[in-house]
Amino acid sequence: MKFYLTKAAQRAAEGGAQPQKPARAAKTPKPTPDAPPRARNAKATVESAAAPQRAPKAPRRGDVRAAGLGAGAEPRVDLLPPEVRAERRSGQMVGRAWLAVGVVAALVVIGTGSATLYSASAKSKLADSQAQTGELLAQQTKYKDVRTYQAQSTLVSAAQSVGGSTEIDWNTYLAKVQASLPTGVTITSVTIDSTDPLKAYAQATTPLQGERVATLTFTATSAELPAVPTWLDDLTKLPGYTDASPGSVAFDASTKLYTANITMHITQAAYSGRYTTKDK
Repeated sequence: MKFYLTKAAQRAAEGGAQPQKPARAAKTPKPTPDAPPRARNAKATVESAAAPQRAPKAPRRGDVRAAGLGAGAEPRVDLLPPEVRAERRSGQMVGRAWLAVGVVAALVVIGTGSATLYSASAKSKLADSQAQTGELLAQQTKYKDVRTYQAQSTLVSAAQSVGGSTEIDWNTYLAKVQASLPTGVTITSVTIDSTDPLKAYAQATTPLQGERVATLTFTATSAELPAVPTWLDDLTKLPGYTDASPGSVAFDASTKLYTANITMHITQAAYSGRYTTKDK
């Protein structure tokens, strides 16, 4: 609903004094037709001089608003009840809520569609992989004999690794013992006592003897008294040497030869390792 003020109220609101209306001039008698033209012109001049000047018009409301003045603006009163404004605000909130629901629903639809596409792609890849697996299994059946031979070969290799884990190349080792003999000394007999993979080797009970995996007993002859200490020093250079102890030295008058006995113990370092598998 709008209220309009009169011009007087508008001027009062603007702070200006209300101009007084000018007094009307007395009416002059109409010129008679018999009067000469000069007399009529004189009377018109008198009337225009006697007529008062009009006051300037007050600016209109649109002019005052355009000039940026607050006074004289069109007054308005909001007579709507608060319930109407509250209903409008609630309507706006409901509209925004429905908009948010629509956005969430769109996101859900997009996410569901993406998940469906991803699931379909994963199922397709799974089907391809299963098909390839079936083809590989079918090809493996063609080479089942090869796989059997491979398994047997693996078993044989494992047996060799276990059985040959305690192997010592005695030919090579005894050749090294022969090379360590002093000049003129000859080995006449050798007794070998070594371990096997099925049981542990018996260790010495005396504290001065080290751990061993085999025992060698030499019997050597020489035309001269053999240099036993020198021979013992040379035996320490053999692989796997633990200790060596000299036995008796006897002279045989019938053969005119000296006979010496030496007992030697060796460790795992003397193993050949020929069947030991090594990780690549």
